[in-house]
Amino acid sequence: MGHVGVLLSLRLKEYFGSLRVSRTSLMVMLGIVFSMFVIGGGLGYVVARGGFVYWGLSISREVLLSSLLSFITIFLSFYSVLNGVGGSLTDINYVASSPVSPRDYLVSDMLFQWAMLNVFIGPALASATIYTYLVGAGDPFLLLMEAYMFVAIGISQVFGVLKQVDRREVLAPLFLAFLAAYLTPALEIVGIELGYLRVLALPNVFAELMVGRVQPISIASLTLQLAVLTACYLRLSNLNIYYNLKPTLVGFAPISYMPQLERYRRLTRLLPLLRFVELDTERFGSFTLSLLKELLRNLRSGVLLASVPFMLYVVFLVPVRGRAFPVFISLSIAIASVELWRFAEKPALWSFLQSPDARSYFAGLIAGSALFIFALSLLIDLLMVGVEGLRLIPYIAASSIASSGGGIYYQLRFAKGRNQLADAFISMTLMGLSSLAAIIPLRLIEVYMPVLLFPVSPPYLLLVFLAFYSKCSRGVVRDIGL
Repeated sequence: MGHVGVLLSLRLKEYFGSLRVSRTSLMVMLGIVFSMFVIGGGLGYVVARGGFVYWGLSISREVLLSSLLSFITIFLSFYSVLNGVGGSLTDINYVASSPVSPRDYLVSDMLFQWAMLNVFIGPALASATIYTYLVGAGDPFLLLMEAYMFVAIGISQVFGVLKQVDRREVLAPLFLAFLAAYLTPALEIVGIELGYLRVLALPNVFAELMVGRVQPISIASLTLQLAVLTACYLRLSNLNIYYNLKPTLVGFAPISYMPQLERYRRLTRLLPLLRFVELDTERFGSFTLSLLKELLRNLRSGVLLASVPFMLYVVFLVPVRGRAFPVFISLSIAIASVELWRFAEKPALWSFLQSPDARSYFAGLIAGSALFIFALSLLIDLLMVGVEGLRLIPYIAASSIASSGGGIYYQLRFAKGRNQLADAFISMTLMGLSSLAAIIPLRLIEVYMPVLLFPVSPPYLLLVFLAFYSKCSRGVVRDIGL
């Protein structure tokens, strides 16, 4: 089978092996596939229509497809810049004790990432293709999307190898130039014409080919960039990437918390905000201390950095506006906040629960997380839509409380750490449903009694907070006998 085949087979079995024995893993996997299939139908509808109107801006299907490709590439590259080249503990142990060349390891990793992208994105591409062909607007974007996945993975691996061998003097300027080129779809979304400069980014070139538009300059740019990428890949794949190899793969199988905690520490080093602040335990009460601690944790742990991919998805790929926009933004930040809390603080939760005033910890945890999410969401909302965003304060506050409370509740009561991807997926789903349930009453009040929206909001938000505080604290505190 060769080294590449053995490594690929080993990683696929380790990642998906529990699907054969765990009904929870299988149901989560089917849920992800079904969700992406439904989302793909929406993508196919937009592509068949030729585009859509977003916040008064007319966005063509070409710009939409280039935005999608750019998002995938930036997400993979951002991950590689943070983590370098990684894998699971098992394949790292195999590599460490076998004569596997770095190139074989990287090729197997590329094939695995391609398989993973097809598992999670493939259903959306399939349903989009089916829809466009059924309505007679079929473009060859499925095959081109599959080909582009290899390009995106190759670019991310180049950054990963540079990170792995600690070539920061090359990595930093190269990644900044890459971001400048691959964020050009965002400029086109707001109506800025780039002309021939758009061919500097491969997503724009591939998007042109997907909609059947072929230009000589685009073909020349595509050929040149692929040649340069191939040459860089072949050169860098001979470097020694093993001496600093770390486990970063999270699968459907039981694994330890160490890879996640190591990523958390790297995020913390990237954003050394407020390191000089110290909390005086003698000065503050239990609730205030817990609230301030949670605010500092969110500021220091890189929540904003971790939520950037989710927010980019909301801003450029989800056609939401009005009240839905800040709700999606707050949900994005809440997902990052709860996930980092799960990896960083939850394993040490027992130490907080030994306090005779453990309930104050949960009150401060939810309040501090919600306050941070609310402040950051409101700031982003004001930057995006201006002072009009002030009208949406009740919705942002309700979503912040409910999404953080729902995620923390699931992590406390149901997540056991045996299936971490399933826990993350169910937690995010529950956070979204909690946020939706919290804003529906506000919307009904605004529709039928708009004068009462702001007067009623404070007591309503207090009730939402108390409901999640009660759910989070009651069972856990009862379990330890406090």
